[in-house]
Amino acid sequence: MKLKQVKCSIHKLNSNNKFFVDIVNIKDSPWVTYLEKKNTEPLYNSFKATQSHPDWPDDYWYDVKDFDKLVKSIKKHGYIKELCNNETFQNDFNGKNWKGGKGPVKIMPDGNIYDGHHRCAIFYFLYGPEYEITIKNNILQNIPSIN
Repeated sequence: MKLKQVKCSIHKLNSNNKFFVDIVNIKDSPWVTYLEKKNTEPLYNSFKATQSHPDWPDDYWYDVKDFDKLVKSIKKHGYIKELCNNETFQNDFNGKNWKGGKGPVKIMPDGNIYDGHHRCAIFYFLYGPEYEITIKNNILQNIPSIN
């Protein structure tokens, strides 16, 4: 599957400030917008929508500094699925109170991301839309660094 075929869920508010989920191509993720243009407005709008939903904490936030750290790590080391479940690595890299994903990236056969939206946005930005990813049993396989 090519990265351009991957889809993600975006939390949004409609004109009446009602929460809804929009399924979009990864290129339209607010995280990709942030990476390409350093524009945080769509990202912060998505956070606001997430905060309005009763299933999410009303203080939900993902610090872009932590995201930038993840971008640098993926650029330098690639994506190593085995480290996603490694508690020692995760606690060292992210800290014990990390709010982000702690497991491997999961992508369904139809291209919908089940877990790993932030990381897929980074892959799209770093590797490009034509980059071929390998998925086995809905788990994204390792991706080499670009260095």
